This record gives sequence, C-alpha cells and structure tokens, in this order.
Amino acid sequence: MKADNLTANDAGCWLDGARGQYIGEEVQNIAANCGWKGETLSADQEWYCEAWDEAEQYLNGNVAPKGFFFGTTSWGGDWGLWSVDEDEVDSRGATWQKMSARQKKNHAREMDALKAKQRAAATAEDDDDENED
Repeated sequence: MKADNLTANDAGCWLDGARGQYIGEEVQNIAANCGWKGETLSADQEWYCEAWDEAEQYLNGNVAPKGFFFGTTSWGGDWGLWSVDEDEVDSRGATWQKMSARQKKNHAREMDALKAKQRAAATAEDDDDENED
C-alpha cells in the first residue's frame, strides 16, 4: 500500500472489532507496510499499546488522505479509514464531533484496561521470579 494510493473509496472498516485487543498487531503491520519504522509488538508484550498508538499516528500523519483518519469506532471497535467531515452523519445518526468524543473516550478506556492487564501480568511474573529465589 502506498500513501498516495488511498482515496475516499478506501474509507470504511478495515479490521473488524471482533479482533479485540489484537487489532493493534495488524495496525502495526499496515503501518510497517507503509513505511513506519517502529518496533512491531504483539498484544502480550509490554509497550504494545504505545506501539499501536505510534503506528496509528504514523498512518494518520503520513498515509491518510486529506479529510480522513485511521482509528477505532466508538460503536463497535471496528478499525479503519474514516471521514472527518463534520457534516457527515454515520448510520447511527451521530455527527463526527459527537462520535469523536465517544471514540476517544472508548479508545482511552480500552488502552487503559489493556495497560493495566499488562502491568498485572508483569507484576505477577516478577513475584514468581522472586519466589523462585
């Protein structure tokens, strides 16, 4: 995929929300195929959420056509290329401005939960290491 090849016809869902936290792995792969030089991490690795965010930011800054953004929807977690047109109304009747606030809040909540899960796993692993000594 090349940055200059994307058009409005490419807008829509690219990754179904059913993938859950693993969407970030594919987002990193898409970004890497578009020239992102960051480290690709799997969902069980520390700093996964940061790598996902970095890859998405790269796509938005270097790949998304004018008037579009890459991100996760608020209504089901689908990830894709979406219009930022404030007058555009989605199928649920929400304007972009209303959707954007929910989307950001939902995305932040999902990322916080995933980070907490990763911290808990790392703490449990550290505790296991200490108990072995």
